[in-house]
Amino acid sequence: LVGGSQPQYAGFNRAMSARRSIGSLAKPATYLTALSEPERFRLNTWLADEPISVPIPGGKPWQPRNYDRGYKGRLMLVDALATSRNVP
Repeated sequence: LVGGSQPQYAGFNRAMSARRSIGSLAKPATYLTALSEPERFRLNTWLADEPISVPIPGGKPWQPRNYDRGYKGRLMLVDALATSRNVP
């Protein structure tokens, strides 16, 4: 496994030790779960790509964001999946 390019962090295993979210790894499972309920979600279902804040008991609220740190507003589920949006 490879760490960073900065020598002061030599020996730090970024893949195993860095505290990062799982990011896009969970998206297929999340969208598949939604699409398994066709009475609620379809590929043409409108979603809101906008800032949200999820309370975490005993901690700071979780505020997911998109890779580009921007928001698209309303978009269809199929477009959110195709463009890898994190927030909807």
